[in-house]
Amino acid sequence: MRRFHWLIVAVMLSTAALLPCTGTAAYPERPITMIVAYPPGGGTDLVARAIAPYIEKYLSGGAKIVIVNRAGAGGEVGFTALANAPADGYTIGFVNTPPLMTIPIESSTIRATSPSTAIRQFEPCRSSPPTRARTPAR
Repeated sequence: MRRFHWLIVAVMLSTAALLPCTGTAAYPERPITMIVAYPPGGGTDLVARAIAPYIEKYLSGGAKIVIVNRAGAGGEVGFTALANAPADGYTIGFVNTPPLMTIPIESSTIRATSPSTAIRQFEPCRSSPPTRARTPAR
């Protein structure tokens, strides 16, 4: 009898553990927005459009990926839109890694210097190739 009691308790607990799973909706319920931080027709956009059908196939259930190009400022406009999007799983981004890493570095440098400082830091390059001291052409 005691074993039967424990069996009933175990069945009830496992049923209670599965209840939250029954109330969830299938993902995705609406189209997923993919933000591309570059203009249409560029390399990043072409690759994003090439992989979107595979993502839709992987998600199944009629998933739809909508590509939105947010070009400008070397990718910063799109990256900012992606960072400010709600974390609900319906906005994803297709990022190009080098600009993603350099934009914070460059913008902190640009903000730290005034335009006159930037001009003073400019070092002109030589117009002629370096030559040895013994070369008659100088």
